[in-house]
This record gives sequence, C-alpha cells and structure tokens, in this order.
Amino acid sequence: MRFLGRWKELYCGCSDQESARICALLDAAGIPYRYRAKCGHAGAAASGWMRFGSFGKYPAGVVMQYVDVRRQNLLEQAAREG
Repeated sequence: MRFLGRWKELYCGCSDQESARICALLDAAGIPYRYRAKCGHAGAAASGWMRFGSFGKYPAGVVMQYVDVRRQNLLEQAAREG
C-alpha cells in the first residue's frame, strides 16, 4: 500500500466556498487535511489551448485550491462508517 502514495486529492478547483465547505466537513469529522493554493496556471503561457478553457479570465489571476487527505485516515474513516 505504500507505493500508492500517502495523500489523496479530494478537491481541486477555483471555488473559495467549495474548498471552505470541504475543510469544514473534514474538521467536523476530525480528519486531518492539507490545504494548498497555487496562483496562476503553471506552463499555460506557452500554450493557447490551455487558455481556451478559461476564456475571458486572466490566467495569472486564477487561484487553484487543493484539499488533500492522508490515504490512511480516509481508509480508517470509511471503515468506521461501515
């Protein structure tokens, strides 16, 4: 199981409300998590196709938010819930 990685990505998006809701649910369940935010699209400046999906938005102004949970904690919570 060690080769699968320690962290599982639960959320990847641009919504402040959604990431806050997910973090609140994890806090309520007592599950530790890792929150990360990254500004802009890495490497998107060289490719016009990468910018096509965010037409009308300035790519460098987009903040991608990530919520990760340790895989072991996720498995333990699932086992408790049955």
